[in-house]
Amino acid sequence: MGRGLEALFRPSRDEKFIRDVMELVARLSQDLPHGLATELEALGEKLLWLREEGRVKINHSAMELVCAKELLALGYKVDVEHEVNGLVCDVYAWAGGEDLVVEVETGFVPPDHALDPLTYLRARIASKIARYSCLADCFALGLPPHYVALIPDALLRSG
Repeated sequence: MGRGLEALFRPSRDEKFIRDVMELVARLSQDLPHGLATELEALGEKLLWLREEGRVKINHSAMELVCAKELLALGYKVDVEHEVNGLVCDVYAWAGGEDLVVEVETGFVPPDHALDPLTYLRARIASKIARYSCLADCFALGLPPHYVALIPDALLRSG
C-alpha cells in the first residue's frame, strides 16, 4: 500500500486523543468506587472538550488524569485546567477547607532549546513554582516517574 493510502486509514490525532483519554479513564477507574469513577470520567470529558479548542495535548492530559485519580481516592474534589486568580492550573483539588494546586511537568524540551535543555527545564520548573505555589494552601509538581526535576535549591522547603 502506498504512503498516501496509509494516511487515509490512520486515525487523526484528535481521534487518537479521544481513544487514549477514554482508555486511560477506563483503566484508572477500575479500582475506584462508582461515584469517584464518574467524577474521573467527567474530568476526561472536560479534557476532550479542551482538546477540541486546541488547549491540551495527550502527554499532559494523561498526567493530569493520573494525578486527579490519586487525589480523588484521597478524598479531594478535583478539577483539571482550573482557573485560579487569572491563571489556569493543571490540577486543582480541595478538601477539608484546604486547597492544592498541582502543576504537571513532563520534561518536554521544545526544539528551540535543544542546545540548552537543562537551563530551559530549570527555568521552566522555577517559573511554575513561582507562579502557582502562591495560589493555594499547598502546591505540588506532578512528574512522571522517569523525570528528575531540576528544582532550584532556593525554592525547596525543608521538612
